[in-house]
Amino acid sequence: MTADYESVLLSEPITFLIGPDKKQFTMHKSVVANLSKSLHQLLNGDMEEAKKRCVSWDDTDEQTFIRFGQWAYTGGYKAEGPEVLLDSSQIATSAQDSLTVIKQEPTQPTAAIFQNSAQHCGRDWAVGSQGTPCVTCKTSIVSSYCSSCRCVRFTHCAKCRKRAVAAPSSPLQSMCTAFASNAEYAPPTTVRHVPRKNTESCEVYTEVFLSHAKLYVLADKYDIPVLRKLSLHSLYETLVHFTLYQDRIGDVVSLVRYSFENTIESDRLRSLLVGYCACFAKELSKGEEFQELMSECPDFAYGLVKELGRYLN
Repeated sequence: MTADYESVLLSEPITFLIGPDKKQFTMHKSVVANLSKSLHQLLNGDMEEAKKRCVSWDDTDEQTFIRFGQWAYTGGYKAEGPEVLLDSSQIATSAQDSLTVIKQEPTQPTAAIFQNSAQHCGRDWAVGSQGTPCVTCKTSIVSSYCSSCRCVRFTHCAKCRKRAVAAPSSPLQSMCTAFASNAEYAPPTTVRHVPRKNTESCEVYTEVFLSHAKLYVLADKYDIPVLRKLSLHSLYETLVHFTLYQDRIGDVVSLVRYSFENTIESDRLRSLLVGYCACFAKELSKGEEFQELMSECPDFAYGLVKELGRYLN
């Protein structure tokens, strides 16, 4: 560890010109060059970047590069926080002292409602029970649990489970369970990403989603496997625990549009988003933004129909 740290401090600086404004950032050469073969060749080969010790990334925005640098030096990065819009409960008018606030309800519980049953080892549930609050509505419930894997049978109350899906063996539940338990999006280390959970329709998650997606695109471009896997895992966990409101359909649309514009066919990011949107296709299809996306992005539309068809069959 000491030798590695010393080599970093002794390595020469590399200047990065980021975005259309070419804002200057500096990183140690050994840190960047060791991230992938592509970056090693860029900084140690015969290219102009290596000779001038200056790299220009016009198509990378400043915040994405900062996260890239944060990850390169620490092994982790901080995602963008949500933008909180002013809701009706905060608006004061001279005509009335108080307003009747109608709180927007989620279109569906999060995909995380299906995670527990998918993680269960398959053995019989214990006769005993454990007290636990419902993940969605926080109502106190008592649930049986597995004495082997300690998995609680129900993390949601009966009312929330009924809202999620009426038929226990429906194609919807099968699809959501498969998505919520997909090991393909496991973290590159033993540490799982714990996302911030949204609880109000006024919490805009567009930049939260894009902070992960943009880092994934950067990692994919320069073939950085660990960062690619970490950013995909972080986005996956964020989506699994994301509560979809009617007002927030546009957040998902922005994520899908950016991802399909910046990746190629059969990319893992595309597969992740198709899987998520399939679970909430009924709710998403009610939004005008999503309807426009379907007509503007035929690759996504085809992938979504194909994914839905797998479970309907």
